[in-house]
Amino acid sequence: MTLVHEMHHFLQISCLSYLHRFASLLYYSVADVVSHCYNDMSALPETLHLNDAVRDAVWDLQWREKDGVSVLDIVESLTYFVEVNTEKPMRTSAYVAALNAADELPDEYKRAFLHAYKLSGEDGATAAYFEAICHLSLCSMAPRECFSMLAEAVRSGDVNDHSTLAQMITLCEEIDPHYWGFAWDWRERVGPDFPRHPIFGSLETAIRVEPLDENFIRYVLSPHKSFDPFLQVAMAPPILFNPYPEMNYAGFEKWPIDVGLAMRAASAEEKRKKGMWSLYMAAASRKYLDAFGTPPSTVRPVT
Repeated sequence: MTLVHEMHHFLQISCLSYLHRFASLLYYSVADVVSHCYNDMSALPETLHLNDAVRDAVWDLQWREKDGVSVLDIVESLTYFVEVNTEKPMRTSAYVAALNAADELPDEYKRAFLHAYKLSGEDGATAAYFEAICHLSLCSMAPRECFSMLAEAVRSGDVNDHSTLAQMITLCEEIDPHYWGFAWDWRERVGPDFPRHPIFGSLETAIRVEPLDENFIRYVLSPHKSFDPFLQVAMAPPILFNPYPEMNYAGFEKWPIDVGLAMRAASAEEKRKKGMWSLYMAAASRKYLDAFGTPPSTVRPVT
């Protein structure tokens, strides 16, 4: 289930403009210092070259109004919903009850769904629209506002059983001035100067080369039903999992790494280098992200 969860995050980063911009900015800022300090990680500088831009992006990802949702809430609530419903689809009422009863579940895994359910007027079809609402809101540079707008559109009837993905996109374009479309649409707007994340392109290439365009539309609307056509795409990049402190033995933290299908045929040395690069990137990211901390209550969303 962890692997499935992380593979959905890969697809989100690949195709949703807000997350793709964030990942590209973070990756290239951290990769710059890692490449210069690869043989001596103790020499990492105190700040990144694009420190302010990365800090603002990190804070924006976490920022939440009182009784609202953060972008991180939207991302994790979406992926948890996909994870649960892929195994056994649940009706809205049953899913709400399950979330409210799951005291051990992190709040970011349930906050966005419960928020959308409330804004929709506790519409019984919230579960049917939730994935599309999350995906489209993450194609906006103001995801929180777009998410709330789409949830309220369920209450008003502007989003209903007959709504197509194209109609929902049109609604976003008409109402949300910050809606930028999918990652490839945003790429055309910003041009080639903005750093290009190394994972970008695999999903776009798959859609263009293979007859997956219709499957991609199905995925955006209902990923818990339509993941299979993208399984090979999602398994291709290297994946670094989080450490599991509870598995510590004599102070050793276990960092399980799946090198992905793209590296399965690689030599042991190539795998070692790729694994070390991933670990160094994670270590450096931790250094800088910890320094940014959580956003103060006075911080407004990045414009």
